[in-house]
Amino acid sequence: MNKKKNMISLFIVSILIVSTCFTTIAVKAANENDFEWAYMFYLDGDNKLSAFLLQTLNTIRSVGSTEDVQFVALYDGMDTDDTKLYYIVENNLVEQDWPIESDMDDPDTLTQFAQKVMEDFTAANYALNINSNMGSGWQGVCTDSNGDGLMITMPELHDALNTITNNGANKLAIVMIESCLCGNLELRYQIRNYCNYLIGYADCGIVGDIPYENILSELVYNPLMSPEEFATYIVDIFVPQDYPDIKQSFGVLDSTKLDALANTIDELGLYFIKNIDENRNKILTVLNSVRKYGVTWGIDYFVDLGHFLDLLDIEDSEFLTLKNNVRNEINNAVIAKAILPGDHTEGFNIYFPQRTSDYNDALRYDHDLPSPYEETLFAIDTYWDEFLKMLLGLMDNLLPNTPSVTGPNKGKPGEQYDYRVYSTDPDGDQISYYFDWGDQTSSLEGPYPSGQEVIVSHTFKKEGNFDIKVKAIDEHNGESGWSIHSVTMPKPRYVINSLSFSVLLGKITDIEKNQEGGFRFLPVNLLELCFSLEYGIDIYFRKETNGGFPCCGYINLDNFLGVLLQNYIFGVWCRDS
Repeated sequence: MNKKKNMISLFIVSILIVSTCFTTIAVKAANENDFEWAYMFYLDGDNKLSAFLLQTLNTIRSVGSTEDVQFVALYDGMDTDDTKLYYIVENNLVEQDWPIESDMDDPDTLTQFAQKVMEDFTAANYALNINSNMGSGWQGVCTDSNGDGLMITMPELHDALNTITNNGANKLAIVMIESCLCGNLELRYQIRNYCNYLIGYADCGIVGDIPYENILSELVYNPLMSPEEFATYIVDIFVPQDYPDIKQSFGVLDSTKLDALANTIDELGLYFIKNIDENRNKILTVLNSVRKYGVTWGIDYFVDLGHFLDLLDIEDSEFLTLKNNVRNEINNAVIAKAILPGDHTEGFNIYFPQRTSDYNDALRYDHDLPSPYEETLFAIDTYWDEFLKMLLGLMDNLLPNTPSVTGPNKGKPGEQYDYRVYSTDPDGDQISYYFDWGDQTSSLEGPYPSGQEVIVSHTFKKEGNFDIKVKAIDEHNGESGWSIHSVTMPKPRYVINSLSFSVLLGKITDIEKNQEGGFRFLPVNLLELCFSLEYGIDIYFRKETNGGFPCCGYINLDNFLGVLLQNYIFGVWCRDS
């Protein structure tokens, strides 16, 4: 009797086990997604970020994939034949079949990478992280030292994401571009139909500030986070830094709100066009003091739209209504921003040049842009570009010719010298001349009749080498290109008290050399002892990259004596020959 009961019980348990297995299989079949999140990293390190992005790859590996979250990375470094596609399996980098060298600045590479990942891993949410050097907002993303020398343009980025998402049918949950100035409104508008949230820096993206370990660990710990919750967390955990010429800001915009924001900016641009004559000077005055981004590269044409509107004082009911409308849509679109206390920033920038020469200025090229501003969807869909052209005197106006400049190219500090400048305007407009004297002074001369030679005097108060830059400006604010005249004010031979040198000692993150025999590096823990007969001794402990030293100018090897390794430096730098 007991044996029968035991057999009946065993039979019932077997039925329950089989039933449970079939239920589990049925549930799995009903759920088409293998993962809650598939996070794709496009690590374009074929530039001076090679070493840093390799560290990022190791961080991703250390966090590791789980049964709910899959991490994938395409990494390309500075060497040739070093492109690797890795699927992170737990805490292991598992290499996949992929060409041994890819052009990361080719939109087809981005497309093929994302398509392969989305085919291999089905997920409820896909995140795409694009990491690269030399970001430039709407002018392009991704540089590759072994590529074709052209970044992925806005039309190319649009087409790539259109293909990746099947014409927007399968939107990416999040796109984050860790590159300078890519918290740009025009860039975000370009791909708004292909992702739900787009995250980026409004200003420079200094290396090493995004805490990937914390971000990815939080996603692994809480894989059921919605895209909005995850995007907000990424921005909230970011701590912006205050560097010389760079106040970091980091923001996320809701892509579904960008059409409404663009519509209000379109109406604002049309208002400015209709009322340009009475408001041009007010607009240009405000642009002198508005919050700007990218000034560390000597540009000022990426600005904060919200701060611009706050500063612009136009007592007109139509303008006040438009101003409030834009303000409201900015508030609707920005779901999170990380900014420094007191900073006038919305966490994104907009293109707003104040000089003709800055319209379609190529930030990262020594030639014309491969894709001008007019080819961005934001310019196509709004009157913003037409307003900019009218503001800058580019609408139905021929620009004056680049002026010629003649005069002494050598002299003595403290003495006055005459320089002759000449230009013509195709429309016969009067011309003014803007002089940048190269000694931190400038002057605006004129207006003068087209074709009249003008003599302008200047005194250089200190010794040194100076590039006098001159451009012609017509009466419609149309500007010519720059003309450059180099001048030397040599130091008296008997002056020796300006001699200075530095002792550099410490660990660096990366080093870059150029063909002319110079080098520059990114500091991480660097002790600098500065010795000067004129100013004495100064001691600096540098942990970050900042404006003029040492990342942004090459040190000539002839001026350096010591040991120079990939991650360490020790030696003497003669700063003044």
